[in-house]
Formats: sequence, C-alpha cells, structure tokens
Amino acid sequence: MKRIITVIFLTVIVYLYLHNPILAFTGGTGLIKLLYIVALFFFLKNMGLTRATFRRYGKESTLFIILVFYAIIRGVLGGEFTLSYAHIILFIECFILPCVFSAYWIKNKLTAKDFIQLLLIVSSVAAVISTLCVVIPSFGSYVRFQLLYMQKDSFLAEALFRGFGISEELTSGYGYVQAFCFVLGLRYIKENKWFIFFMPLVILSVALNARTGIIIMAIGILLHFLTLKKMKMALSSVVVIFVLIGGAILFFSSLDLSEDTIGYVQDFFDEASLFAENKDVSDARTANVLFNEMIIFPRDFMEWIFGRGYSLFSAKVGNSDIGYIIQLNYGGLIYVFIWAMILLRLFVRMRRTCFDKFIPLFLFVGVLLLNVKGNTFSNGSTFRFLMLIYFVLTSQSKNFFINNKNNTVKVLSD
Repeated sequence: MKRIITVIFLTVIVYLYLHNPILAFTGGTGLIKLLYIVALFFFLKNMGLTRATFRRYGKESTLFIILVFYAIIRGVLGGEFTLSYAHIILFIECFILPCVFSAYWIKNKLTAKDFIQLLLIVSSVAAVISTLCVVIPSFGSYVRFQLLYMQKDSFLAEALFRGFGISEELTSGYGYVQAFCFVLGLRYIKENKWFIFFMPLVILSVALNARTGIIIMAIGILLHFLTLKKMKMALSSVVVIFVLIGGAILFFSSLDLSEDTIGYVQDFFDEASLFAENKDVSDARTANVLFNEMIIFPRDFMEWIFGRGYSLFSAKVGNSDIGYIIQLNYGGLIYVFIWAMILLRLFVRMRRTCFDKFIPLFLFVGVLLLNVKGNTFSNGSTFRFLMLIYFVLTSQSKNFFINNKNNTVKVLSD
C-alpha cells in the first residue's frame, strides 16, 4: 500500500513538473509553483544531502547563473525585462527543482530503471487523458473550456482540431515529451511490458497535439536499433515506423473526429511524403513558412553580438518560430555561446555517466532538432524533461556516496 501511495505521489509530482497545467481556478498560475513548497520542505528536512547534491553540479549552476546575469544585463541595457525574469524562473524550475528531485531519488536509493518506469507511468496517464478528450467530446470540451485556464484570444479556444489533454503546452512540448517517452518505453519494453497497451494511446496523444513529435519517434526508433548494432533491424525500423503511422491512421479513421482534426494529421503525412520523394520544400506549407519566412538575421554588428533584447516569437513584424533564430536575435552570439556551453556540459557529463549511452544521444539529437520548430531552450516542457532526466540519471554515478545511518555525504567531481 505504501508503494502504491508513493507511486501516485511521484506521478503527480512529475506530471505537474513536466506539463505544468494551468487550471481556471488558479487565474493563470501554473501548478508547477506548488513544487516550490514541496522542494523547500524536502530541503529543510534533508539539508546535508541537498547541499551536497547542489555542490556536485557546481559547473552547471555557474553556467546557468551566467545565463541569468546576461539576461538581466540585456534587459537593463534595453530590452524586454520580462525575459530577464523568465530566465530567473528557468534557473529555479530547470535547475533547482530537478536537482532537489534527484536528491530525493538518491535518498530513497531508487534506480535509473525506476525513474524510466515512472516516466512511462506519467506518459500513460497523460495519454489516457488525451484519449478521453478525443473520444468523449463532452469531456474534452469540459477540460478545454472549464478546467483549463483559457484566455479569450487563446489559440486553443479556436483550434478545436488539436490540443487534447491537460498541459501548459498542448500543441508543442506536451507532444514532444510524449514522443520521447514512447521511444524510452520501446527501449526498455522488456522491463515494462505493461506499456505495450498504452503505446497506441501515446501515439494518439502525439499526433493530435504536436505532429513534429512523430519525427522524434521515428528518429528514436532508428537510433534505438542502430545503437544495438542491429543494422538489419535499423533498416526494418523504417517499416516499423510506417506500420505505426498506418495503424495510427486506421485508428483515427475509426474515431468520430472532426474533418479539421483528420486534416491536421493528414497534412503532416502529406508534407512528409514530399520530403521522402525529394520534391521542392516550398510544396510543404509548414516547411515553406519555417525556412523561407522565418529566417531573420540580426540587422547590424551590435545585434549579431548582443542581440535585440526581445523575442521575435512575439514580434508583430518579422516574427519567427525557429528557436535558433529567436535566441540569436534575442541575445546575440554571446547568448548563443552560453547556451552552447550549457548543452555541451550536459551532453558530455551525461554521456560519461549515464548507464545507457543511447539516452543522451537520443535526447540531445531530439532537442537540437526541436529547436528548429520552436524555442526549446526555454522554461518549457521539453527542456524541463531534459533537465529532469539529466539530474536523476547523472546522480546515479558511482562518484556520489551517501550513508543514511549517520547522514553523511561524500561527493567526488564528475
């Protein structure tokens, strides 16, 4: 019974952290803020362990602090100061919170495989909610218009053909996290055979919310077999991908979905076929907008170095969805360089300490690719997912020792 309660508690914690649902009664505040209280409570009860865990990530904290200070300076010198505040929140939610969570994992002597299983449970819960929103329209309408906080001019208020579930980022990060979890579930299916029953629902939650997640699943499946050094399986994985897509289409057709929803999914496959047939990218609407209309470079030397100080994503004129373009124009090459150092540190350390080299490879390939479609390097579901996995899996390193009997902690540098 105690184990069941613990699993439920951790499932809620991780769901709130990854998806940060904003409910109507909160007035626009994400539920991730509740985790501030939980983290503070754990810290006060386990100061020695938590401090030791923070010390172990000294280089990472230094890089994030540099990022925050640069954002503050950029705001002071002329720019959107709200973005400076956003970087402070990023430090709290993408560094401090997952660091405290990893300390909890260490204290309770939980393993990396336990964490993977927890992610799959969270993904399954999310997939079930999304599926219910799709197959029961009344439930979907209740979630969208009454349970969730919805502004009058919100995209989801009008785009009824997508956005099924409970999350802050239903049309982006939510679907991407589900795609990552799908591949992890496939990778560790022997230890989590129960996840097979939820796989079709996870595919549905990806396809009907963020179609780009299908690409992440395809890349993940390919890398999965390649890292197992099964070349034949790697090639046959292409067939598996098309079988999954075909199965998804059949599943969609069996549901009472709107024509707009079916069209939204079908457009993705139409554009994907254009790439597969080596046709002009301009024939694909999404790619045409991304690579022709949204590539905007800094206007002068100073902007190349320091940026404009505001986000092109919200610009009324000359806006862009491409993450790399947004980051370059916001903070210039200095800002891009700081982020490059952070990602390099994360990848190198995770590559060295992770029990499965596939995980850092897949995560970073996926995240770097997704940054083309949106600003992934921000306080969103995708980057929080990356940081949570990073802290928990690197905390499994043999260079960290804890003696629960006398509460002593010894940390060696990684």
